[in-house]
Amino acid sequence: MPKQKKQKKVVKQSKEVIRRNILKHYDRKQYRKAMKMCDDVIKTNDDHGEALSLRGLCHLQLNEEERALEDANAGLRKDVQSFLCWNVLGMIYRSKKDYAQAAKFYKGALRNDPPQKASIMRDLAMVQIHVRDVAGYLATRHQMFMDNPKQGHHWMGFAVATHLCGNLDQAVKVLTSYADIITNKDDMEYSEVIMYRHSILEERGDLEEVLKDLYEIRPRVADKTLLREKEADLLFRMGRAAEAEPIYRELLELNPENLQYHKGLQKVLALEPAADGSYTEEQVTKLRALYEELREKLPRWSLITRGMPIFFESGDKLREELAAYVKPALIKGQPALHSTIAPLYRDSAKVQVVESLLLSFLESLKKEGKFPGDEATAAPSALLWTLVFLAHHYCATDQYDEAFKMLEGARQHTPTALEVYMARAKVFKRAGAVKMAANAIDEARKLDLADRFLNSKCTKYMLRANRVDEAQVVGTLFTKAEGGVNNLYEMQCMWYEQERGNAFQRLGNMGMALKNYLDIEKHFDTIVEDQTDFHSYCLRKSTMCAYVEMLRFEDSLYGHERIFLALSNAVQCYVRLHDKPVYEDFDATPPEDMAQKDKVKWKKQMKKKKDELVARVNAMSGDALEAHKLEQTKTPLEDALKWLRLLLVHHPDRVLTHVCAFKVYIRRKKWLLALRAVKNIIRLAPDSAERIEMTAKFFHIFEQLPADSYPQLVGQLVALERKDLLGEAPLRDAVKAFEAKNTSLECQVGVMKALHALDASAASQKLSSILTTTLSVRDRKTWEDVHEFVASNMGEEEAGKVASVGAAAFPLADRFKPEQAEGAAEVEEEEEAGEAEGGVPDGEPSSDATAPQ
Repeated sequence: MPKQKKQKKVVKQSKEVIRRNILKHYDRKQYRKAMKMCDDVIKTNDDHGEALSLRGLCHLQLNEEERALEDANAGLRKDVQSFLCWNVLGMIYRSKKDYAQAAKFYKGALRNDPPQKASIMRDLAMVQIHVRDVAGYLATRHQMFMDNPKQGHHWMGFAVATHLCGNLDQAVKVLTSYADIITNKDDMEYSEVIMYRHSILEERGDLEEVLKDLYEIRPRVADKTLLREKEADLLFRMGRAAEAEPIYRELLELNPENLQYHKGLQKVLALEPAADGSYTEEQVTKLRALYEELREKLPRWSLITRGMPIFFESGDKLREELAAYVKPALIKGQPALHSTIAPLYRDSAKVQVVESLLLSFLESLKKEGKFPGDEATAAPSALLWTLVFLAHHYCATDQYDEAFKMLEGARQHTPTALEVYMARAKVFKRAGAVKMAANAIDEARKLDLADRFLNSKCTKYMLRANRVDEAQVVGTLFTKAEGGVNNLYEMQCMWYEQERGNAFQRLGNMGMALKNYLDIEKHFDTIVEDQTDFHSYCLRKSTMCAYVEMLRFEDSLYGHERIFLALSNAVQCYVRLHDKPVYEDFDATPPEDMAQKDKVKWKKQMKKKKDELVARVNAMSGDALEAHKLEQTKTPLEDALKWLRLLLVHHPDRVLTHVCAFKVYIRRKKWLLALRAVKNIIRLAPDSAERIEMTAKFFHIFEQLPADSYPQLVGQLVALERKDLLGEAPLRDAVKAFEAKNTSLECQVGVMKALHALDASAASQKLSSILTTTLSVRDRKTWEDVHEFVASNMGEEEAGKVASVGAAAFPLADRFKPEQAEGAAEVEEEEEAGEAEGGVPDGEPSSDATAPQ
């Protein structure tokens, strides 16, 4: 017996020595040497599981994931009792971003009493919080805390885990206990701990307790301004507005340019506007007195203090306040002045005051060289900025001809003013002349080739004009010379990828469009993965408030507008690839009814096409190759489902989400899912054009199906829903009822689309009716949608009629110009711009300049 025990001890020591030697080379990043040692051990003992696992770990570091997983699995099978084999598999799955599997193997490692228990538990906690397994995270953090309560970050981790599980009382107790044992009460760590506890008390909802705690922690908290903000907000929520007022006044003295402080003061004084932005006479009187007082106390340079009265005044008083606010900005030359008064344009009466005041300024400056009522002569630039301001005003009120007149006068006054050309480009864009807008902004860029903002703006306008190659040249001028577009990808320049994807989608290049849209999704995935860097760091640095805020931000990340636009466009690209497939099966068998001679000829043609395609693919690289693979998908609808599910999870309250779902499910013949999409559209937008279009399409398609093509239960459910949504009336009657109830142009276009699904002749009659509609300037995008639909579904003759009406109503819009006239317009624009150094050659515009659906 003693001899057997001694032999067992020798074997254990030899395994530890082997492991230690291999890990020594691994830690030094000498992976080849470590692998050689593993191979030597395996040759002498092919049942050595740890050597196999460590060899797999070395393969992982050499980016050989398949071999790494193969060796690690083999090692675990050889030695199930080894913590190292389990831990290596956990590390491999973590690197593959399969965090659920990684957690499973980390737990397996802990069951085998590892000597490095703390590091494995730390890795387990990281993957658990990353996938938001808060229950498992709480159990792990509690165990880490019990194992080593002397470490502060274990207290922090346990508190955060308890907080995230919703046990707020326990989290407060943990943080209170930890705060009591911190020796240095003036340290930043103590400040962060008590502020984190305070935030949890706030979530708990007992405002009296929160306010009491705030007063207690005030001497020890470093951020005094944040405490004052919290105090004012708490007092107001508790109904003690009179006590909150002096705090907001104090905060305004610290920072008079903080708009939230102004809104807070108005809130505690019951001077907030109504939902439509209007004020009562009593509120206006009190606000007037308030800001007269603030102007005396606060610095004169405070723009918000000077400008706030223009939002509640009206009539002559508005004119007086507006003049006092605008005149100094025009003298100094403030390019963004117009954007600061944008809320005034919700009220037509205030718009008239703005226009009359600016016209009086313009007339006085032209005649006398000074502002009305002034004795001193104004600076020459005042006239320039007045003209630019008026141009922005006319652009905002859709008076494009007047805007161009102002800008022409400004250009004659100062030919080198960049803002004039930028404003000109903006007016062209608002009028639908995206090609002229691109030329105008490029002219501005050439005046200052070192301006990065102008460079980016020019890139965006060029992409909207479908000048993709030129946009790439301009967009990469400020990137590293050898990187180009790759630098923009590394910088996560998502606006560029969005606009580039839109351009390719309009041009019909679905592969490149998908490539750019899915690059945006990759960026969001990278942002999600980046949080792994902070799971341990924030606890060590005791920045728990910021850490919890970051976790909640990451949870809602995919609700961002940028990813919504990218994914919805990607789904529509896949739908288009399904309707008009690019993929062609060259290995398919010829039709059976084809003659033998024709079959031979057909096979030769297929082989020739296949060889040509292979040659083209072999010549591709980078983005082109990736785009080709995306475009050549055999299953576009199945590919779309992955992105559609993200939309349904993160954007369930957007109509476009369910329009995309309908387009995918109706083509996949998933009738109940398509019906669910229709019902969601009706729930979100009961009087929208999408509602009648999708409803009519669904029930018309379903009613044309043979009864044996779907399960009986599906038919019964659809019949019940049809009765609930439309009653017993025919579809045509339901469409007519919607048409009578909803008279807006958008809804009438939706009726036309619905009728087209039912009866093409009825749709033509409806189009004739729509063509007699009196169009306003703001109907341009809707009319472009009409033109696109008619051109795709109702023939060139009908599309020509739509284009003629559009050209009369929107003379500058590119969409409705004949090809020759469009080219002439661009030549005229280029002649006006003139030649300038540093530019890129203007590309030929594409006639397929359609707006994205």
